[in-house]
Parts: sequence; structure tokens; C-alpha cells
Amino acid sequence: MQCGHLLDVVLMKGPSEREVSLGPTAGGQERPSSAVSSETLAMARSGDESAWRLLVEMYTQRLYALAFSRLRNRDIAEEVVQSVFATVAIKLNTSGYNEQGQFEAWLFRIAINRIRDQVRTSKRSRRVDRTEPFEATPANASSPPPYSRDEI
Repeated sequence: MQCGHLLDVVLMKGPSEREVSLGPTAGGQERPSSAVSSETLAMARSGDESAWRLLVEMYTQRLYALAFSRLRNRDIAEEVVQSVFATVAIKLNTSGYNEQGQFEAWLFRIAINRIRDQVRTSKRSRRVDRTEPFEATPANASSPPPYSRDEI
């Protein structure tokens, strides 16, 4: 399965024609259905590419918007979304998801956790490496004259 490729297509293409309408929003646009049927999940669990395509198309834009709103970096937001779908694929195939009609909440919990991981990672990488020696004066500055014992 090529989840990354599907993700690229969905991000560039916009809303899917497969989405079910829930009626117009305040702006007059149609709202897509956010419910995933247990049949679709079972088909995705068994490796059906059309079921995966539907899942990716249904949730990519919302997951990306969530990630981008928190991370403010397009590339990292895309990586987070890909990571979320990779985790979903693994968890669905290893019984890490219990069918209780809470797929969307579970999916977005994974996304929030990935976003938090990314924020933590970026904070760590911005810290100063504490193992480097500390220099009180720049290397090119002249050192102050030594003091005699009487001046101290």
C-alpha cells in the first residue's frame, strides 16, 4: 500500500467525490460525513486498497489542518499525517483498535500524540548542547591583564 502517494494526491486534489454530504455549512458548502462504517474498517484491516483510499481521503485534510495549526510547518505537518496513517495501519492489523464506533476519536488521539511528540522533539533539538565547554569570553577577545595578589 502506498499511503504516502495517496496522501499527496488528496492534499493536492481537495475533497473527494466519495464523501457523503451532511448538508450545507454556514458558508453554503457541503459538509462531508465523518463516520466510517465498520465494513470500511474491516476491509481496510484486510488490506483492501479502496477502503484505505477512502480512509485517507476522508481524514487527510482534517488531520493536516490540525497538525499544521499546531506545528506551523507544512513539511512536518505532512510527515505527522503520514505517521498517523502508518500507525493506524499497524494498529488495525495487530488488533490495536477495538471496534466501538470511536474510530474518529481514536484517529485524532493518535494525531494529537504525534503532534506532541514532534513538539517535544523540536524543543530538544533547539536546546543548547550542554556538553560543549563554556567560554566566558570570545576566543578572539584579548584577555584581561592578570591581577597581582595584592590587588585582590
